[in-house]
Amino acid sequence: MNPIQQILHDFYQCCNVNIQFIDENIQSVEGAGNGFPLPPIDYHKEIIPLKKAEELLLANGQYIAAPFRENHYQQGFFLAGPFQDGCAPSLIKPTSCAPYLKELLDLICRRVIQNDQEQNPHIMRALQYMEENYSQDIGLKDVSEILGINMCYFCSLFKSHIGASFSQHLTKIRIEKSKNLLTDTAMPIIDVAFSVGYNNHNYFSVTFKRLVGVTPSIYRKNNSSFIQKSAS
Repeated sequence: MNPIQQILHDFYQCCNVNIQFIDENIQSVEGAGNGFPLPPIDYHKEIIPLKKAEELLLANGQYIAAPFRENHYQQGFFLAGPFQDGCAPSLIKPTSCAPYLKELLDLICRRVIQNDQEQNPHIMRALQYMEENYSQDIGLKDVSEILGINMCYFCSLFKSHIGASFSQHLTKIRIEKSKNLLTDTAMPIIDVAFSVGYNNHNYFSVTFKRLVGVTPSIYRKNNSSFIQKSAS
C-alpha cells in the first residue's frame, strides 16, 4: 500500500466516512467507501485555501479536507464527507462530527507520511535537496547520483511515495516559490522566473498559467499586498 492508499484505508476503517484523494486538476484519483459526487470547486479562485484549511462548506453538504503533505495542497488533498444534519443516510455523519474527524484525518496524514519518510530515507533526502536547490538546474539524474541509487529505481520510488513524478514535484515547488515572490516583492517577473530555476521567461509564464490558472502578472495584480501598499 502506498501512503495515499494507506491514509484512505485508515481513515475509512476508523470512522466509516467516504473519502477521496483529489489531484491538482480536481479529479478523484481513488477513494474508500461508497463514493460521492464532488462538490463544485473552483480551484483557480482558491476556494480551497492553499495555506490553511479547516473545513470546506460547499453547496450540497459539508466536507473536510486535508493536504497530502502538511500545508501543501498543490500536491493533492483528501476530501471526506459529506456531513449532514437531519434525516441523512446511515453512512453520512452529522455536521457536529466534522471538526473531530478533521483532526483525525490530519493526524492520520501526519503519521503515515512520517512513517513513510522514516522508512524511506532516500525520499526524505531527495525532498530536502529539492527544497534547497530548486533554483538550480537539477534533474532526476543529479539527485539519484547524490543518493547513490539507480535512476530508474529512484524514479519509481519517488512517484510511489510522493504521488507525482520528480519533474512534476519540482515544477510545483518552483511555482509555489514564484507565487511568494510575486506577492511579497516587486521583483520583475523575468527575475522571478530566473530565481526559481527557469531560464526561459516564456516557458515559466506558460507553466505558471497551466498550474495556477492565470498568468504571473495577473496573479500578482490580484494577490500582491506589496503593490497595493506601494500604490497607496
